[in-house]
Amino acid sequence: MNDVPTDGDTEKATQMVMEAEGPVKLGFCRRKKGHIKVVFPNGKDITMPRGTRLLKAAEACDYNSGCNSPDGRCKECWMKDEFTGEGYCLPLNIPGVVPSAWRKNMEQGGDISDGQYECWVPLKLVPAPELYEAELAAEKKIRDRNKAIRGNGKE
Repeated sequence: MNDVPTDGDTEKATQMVMEAEGPVKLGFCRRKKGHIKVVFPNGKDITMPRGTRLLKAAEACDYNSGCNSPDGRCKECWMKDEFTGEGYCLPLNIPGVVPSAWRKNMEQGGDISDGQYECWVPLKLVPAPELYEAELAAEKKIRDRNKAIRGNGKE
């Protein structure tokens, strides 16, 4: 309050408001690297601690993508954040750990401290089968390159 941190102490904040003379400036933020809200394509959402696998978050709010592969080898488990376009694979990715709009800003020389409070922006997922197809194409390219290298080594 008025640029004085209260560190979540509501009694301290209340006292400061009561004793304030004139206008009061309040600032609100969540705990650094706190919980993150995940919104699934069917509109169901859940707020989960960082480090929770997206598949567990989906199960907790009864969202079924149709994914039946524990290693991300089906297109139904590939999603992207509607806001940032960043890719996620339900069985593999962890919410809040992968890049966000703030981390992109930081890569471009932005303020690192903003990224610490990024958890208030929900992760809004939409199906992204094109990401699965791109991953398959990248794997094929690597396999083809390795095959060519092995083939050249035998000559």
